[in-house]
Amino acid sequence: MIIVKLHGGLGNQLFQYAFGLNLSLKYKRQMFLDVQDLNSNQLRNIEIDNFQIEIQLATKPQLRKFNKSRYARVNYYLNKLLLNGKNYFFEPKVSNRIIADEMCYYWGYWQKPQFVIEIDKEIRKLFVLKSPLSTQAKAYKDKILNLDGESVSMHIRKTDYLLHKNNFLSSCEAQYYFNSIETIRKLRCCNLHFFIFSDDFKWVQDNLNFQGIDYTFVNPTVQNRPSEDLHLMSICNHNIIANSTFSWWAAYLNNYENKITISPKFWFSDHSKKNLNLENWIEIENN
Repeated sequence: MIIVKLHGGLGNQLFQYAFGLNLSLKYKRQMFLDVQDLNSNQLRNIEIDNFQIEIQLATKPQLRKFNKSRYARVNYYLNKLLLNGKNYFFEPKVSNRIIADEMCYYWGYWQKPQFVIEIDKEIRKLFVLKSPLSTQAKAYKDKILNLDGESVSMHIRKTDYLLHKNNFLSSCEAQYYFNSIETIRKLRCCNLHFFIFSDDFKWVQDNLNFQGIDYTFVNPTVQNRPSEDLHLMSICNHNIIANSTFSWWAAYLNNYENKITISPKFWFSDHSKKNLNLENWIEIENN
C-alpha cells in the first residue's frame, strides 16, 4: 500500500499524484491519497478530482495505523535531512529504503519530471478534464482554437511569490517576460496572440507594457477554476511559463507537435539548485 499526502495547489498535487502513480505501477502497490491537510485548509482545495483520475482516499484507520509505524518517523526525518526542507527534488534512496515495507507514506512535493516522463501515456490519459468547461472558460477556449495565427499562453505568478515564506523561489520580473516575447516572435513568423494568465493583474498592468502585440487577459476579474486555466494554457500552441508547477504542467500537457516552451532559467533563489525545465525548453535569464 502506498499513501501519498496531497498538499499545495493544483500543480503540486499533480506532481504528488504522478509520483504515487509511478510507484504504484512500478511496485504493483495500491495507491491511496491523504487529503486531510486540504480538507482543513481554507486557501487550498483538492483540485485533481477535476481530472479523469480515480481517487482512493486513505481511511482514518489506515492513517492511524501508519502514524504508529516506525516508517512514518523514518520517512519524516529522511525528508528533513536529505531534502533539506526547501529542496523538493526526490532523493531516490529515500524511496528505495522504504518501499520494501507493506505500507509506505510519502509526504513531500516530488517535483521530478522523470517520474512524469516514465508514465507519460498514463498521465496524458488521466490528466484530462472530466467536466464541461464553464461558460466563460469555453468562450476563451473557442477564441484560442479559432485564431488566425498561433496562440501563446503567458503565466505570470506574483501574489503568493511575494510572501516572505516563498523567498527561496527566484522571481520572474518584467524583463523576463519581454525577453520571452521577443524570443518567441523571432522563432515564429506567423501571427501570434498572447493569452495572459495571472493571479495578480494589478502587477501585470503596473509593470508590463504589451504594446505591439495582440493579447488577451484571461479572466482579469473573475477567476476560472485552476483546472480550467491549466487546460486553457495547455491548448495554446506555445507556452511562456513562470517558475511554477502550475504552468509547468500546462506546458507539459500541451500536445501541439511544434510547440515552443519558454521557461525561466532559475527556479530558486539559490541558483545552484536544479530547475524543472525539460531538455527541449528554452531557458531565459531571470532574477
